Amino acid sequence: DTRHKTVQGVVTKFCSDYGWIDESIYYFSTDVTENILPVKAGQKVTAVVEEDKTSHGLKAIK
Repeated sequence: DTRHKTVQGVVTKFCSDYGWIDESIYYFSTDVTENILPVKAGQKVTAVVEEDKTSHGLKAIK
């Protein structure tokens, strides 16, 4: 059972295919940026996150 939650944060790192929100939530550009390109470091965002079962870290999925 995957649990999702919505969080607000700031993009702290953005590369061409991945990035970090608040230095603790990672995302892949193909998963989250379809409607908000271009994303820039320092930009405030709202994301839907889930726990990554392998790393137990948070991953943004939308």
